[in-house]
Amino acid sequence: MSGLDPEDGGRPATILPPLLDRDAETALLRAAVDDAVAGTGRLVVIEGPAGIGKSRLLQQAAELARSRVPTILHGAGDELRRTRALGLVRGLRDDAGAPAFPDLDAGDPAADVAAPDGGAAAVHGVLGALRALTGPDGRDPVLLVLDDLHWADAGSLRVLDELAGGLATLPLAVVVATRPREPGAFHDLLDRLRARAGAGYVRPAPLSASAVGVMAAEALPSGRATPQAIRALAQRSGGNPFYVRELLRADAVDAGDAAVPDAVRRSVRLHLQRLGPEAVALARAVSVLGSGRTLRTAAALAGLDAEAAEAAADALARVDVLRPGDPLAFEHALLADAVRAELEPFARARLHRRAATLLHEHGAADDQVAAHLLEARADGDPWVAATLLRAARATNAAGDPVAAGRLLERARREPPPPELEGDVAGALAEADALAGRPGAAERLAEALQLIDDPRRRAELRYALSRAFHLAQRFGDAARTSGDALDGLAPDDALYDRVLAGWMTDALFDPHLQPQTDPRVAAVTAEIRAGSAAAGPLLAHATTLAALDEAPADVVRQLARRATSRDPLADAAAHGFPLTHVSTGLLHADLLDELLAITERALASPAARTSVLAQMTARGGRAYAHLLRGELTDAVREGERAQAISRATDTPYSAWWIVAVAEAHLAAGDVDAAQAALRQAADVTIPAFAELRLGEAAAAVALQSGDPEAAIRIASAGEEARAGHGGIRLSLGARDGRGTLATALAAVGRRDEALELADAEVARTADAVVPRHHADALLIAGAIRGAEGTPALEQGVALLRSSPSRVLLLRALTALGLARRAAGDAPGSRAALLEALELAERLGLSQRADELRGDLRTVGARPRRAALRGPGALTDAELDVARLAASGLGNPAIAARRHVSRKTVETHLGRIYRKLGIGSRDELAAALADGDGP
Repeated sequence: MSGLDPEDGGRPATILPPLLDRDAETALLRAAVDDAVAGTGRLVVIEGPAGIGKSRLLQQAAELARSRVPTILHGAGDELRRTRALGLVRGLRDDAGAPAFPDLDAGDPAADVAAPDGGAAAVHGVLGALRALTGPDGRDPVLLVLDDLHWADAGSLRVLDELAGGLATLPLAVVVATRPREPGAFHDLLDRLRARAGAGYVRPAPLSASAVGVMAAEALPSGRATPQAIRALAQRSGGNPFYVRELLRADAVDAGDAAVPDAVRRSVRLHLQRLGPEAVALARAVSVLGSGRTLRTAAALAGLDAEAAEAAADALARVDVLRPGDPLAFEHALLADAVRAELEPFARARLHRRAATLLHEHGAADDQVAAHLLEARADGDPWVAATLLRAARATNAAGDPVAAGRLLERARREPPPPELEGDVAGALAEADALAGRPGAAERLAEALQLIDDPRRRAELRYALSRAFHLAQRFGDAARTSGDALDGLAPDDALYDRVLAGWMTDALFDPHLQPQTDPRVAAVTAEIRAGSAAAGPLLAHATTLAALDEAPADVVRQLARRATSRDPLADAAAHGFPLTHVSTGLLHADLLDELLAITERALASPAARTSVLAQMTARGGRAYAHLLRGELTDAVREGERAQAISRATDTPYSAWWIVAVAEAHLAAGDVDAAQAALRQAADVTIPAFAELRLGEAAAAVALQSGDPEAAIRIASAGEEARAGHGGIRLSLGARDGRGTLATALAAVGRRDEALELADAEVARTADAVVPRHHADALLIAGAIRGAEGTPALEQGVALLRSSPSRVLLLRALTALGLARRAAGDAPGSRAALLEALELAERLGLSQRADELRGDLRTVGARPRRAALRGPGALTDAELDVARLAASGLGNPAIAARRHVSRKTVETHLGRIYRKLGIGSRDELAAALADGDGP
């Protein structure tokens, strides 16, 4: 074998890369060496595609034999010399590079040595020479290591076949490496060797992700080998060691990085050239079409008839470029990239244009066709523009405005015919607004100049107003929806929907007073009368009713009617109206209702095709779980909503960051809350969302011991709120004014703190929702300390009827501390013990530890929460246990609890462990044991 490893990009063979995931192969090689040393030969055939590590295993065989076998010979097949008689065996070298058979190199005395197969006499002569290497008594072990056997000449293969037949009596280990079904190889002779190898035939598997991770950790700078980078590297390389190394050398580990290392490109190029022009054409067609296309489509793009395409596909599969069968797919993503990289830009664009036409003719969806049109050259084709427009509308409806924008920008470059210019410009304005991009209003003005139809202009304005609202550009949304409303007759089918949008937009514009508008007054009157608005107004009316202090039953019925037919309230609007349903239910403290509705929404088919609808539903659930004290669930749902917001580039992340931060803060984990808030630096924060983010930041600053910072942040937020109409939606567990008042008291500005707190008590005195007034009483009472006991007692009493247990926990804690300050040790112990029990049931260990410390200051000696038995169950676990003990199955429990079946199964597993039981049949007795004295 030459001094360079062909599967390692030409590196010196003495620099061995790590041998990973090859324990079984190494054991086989060691056994072959052991047998040779013991006097019995063995044949090992290592077969696999290029780059899988065959040469490295041959090196391993030599290393294993180095100190035990006196003679180690190396050789390799040569594609350019496979017709040379006995070329492989005549080229055998020892470790020092010296010829093994100098007489053969000088010329064989046998007359037929020049025959294509080496000649029978020459074959037997070489066999005799090989056997002679075992010494005069035939006991000296020998290792023969042969690479690239697929390029070996026929004569050398015959020598090996004859040699393999007599290995049982020779101390000779023969280890060879070959590729499967390589073009031009002598397959019959290779098949005979595979059969002779028997159990010594091995095909190394691709590297596992953990092995790829080891290679990445060694090659990349510290901190770069992240789990995400390792997964991307493993996926793109397919676990092929050569590809992994080359990607690492080129620093192209990102799955989205289309750069192909030069060594890989050369390897793939040479590989395809050996297969012929039909295989090259088919491989290029598949690289352009993408994996998963039928042979029929790929053949048409490659310009091949069915028979030629089938032969080419089989040839590509034999050498592990394509996977066998139909539809067609590359073995590794990197192979597809390498083939595609060989195409010149214009040739590639031309193939993509032809691919788009073929896919359309074969009935593919518009988005699949459009993916190729994005890569094709613009040529003024009306069909291209129309296809891109249809695909963009579907993509936008599915909740990906960024991708829709790319399609529409490409449609503009085509350019579209005059009759589509307005549609393309309008759709682009909507997508830009949904994605939070600047310039959407300018695009709208451009589109409106191209459209004459008043009805179509109103539709466009309405669509854009919803996009502005989703981007939280409320002023633009109100103006645009107002313009749309002015262009519609009251009996128009679109009128109610536009009115609903304007009502919501106007709430956030300080210059508008929607409640005084006669159109809104009619809706408000219906709400106050206990009846509901109709059609698309229902979802928006839910928020209006909650803000207008309508009874809980009115808000509940509005929410139910808004979602009765469509769980998303309006699936065509990206699930956006569900935001209003969720907001109204949160403000009204109807948390169970919110979880039930959002569970239905997430299960709906429309939600599965709209990521924005999923974001809305999960975001609402995060806040509901937060108020219920289910803080782990709140963090999980908030992070899911945030991930969707980031992926779709919508400016909603701030809302979900707030939910996650507040959940961590309620659990007492200030560091985690601060970490959540730091993520806001990486996302777009609209003005109104910034208010809620500021409230959370002020609360974190206060709890971390910096009241001055809390005052600065909260004061700025209160000033900014006035510019947004002074809207106060009680969604989370923290209120900006409450934080400000508490921080003022902490720095000794008690009079200012009380003035602010008492104003909130007065403002909420007539609140229909007990939580709103209780929250204000909690702040005012805590600031007063011992004198605030009556206010805190009133707040606790109100919160007992609320599902917001996170606030009840805070109120009980504040009451216990106030009674302690007043010298009422028994009363303090009672409140703090109740708070401790609630904290334990909610699974808030840090809060529970803090409460035990407080209890010890009033003479109590609280025990730690039980580790086993009913007392060890959290509130959620106890509820699930009781439902299961009553005979309900997991689906029914999931529906009752408004959680997934998986969550129920997880709860039950923990319950069984804590109760020391093995099945639900034992639940009733185990729970009864905990009810005793």
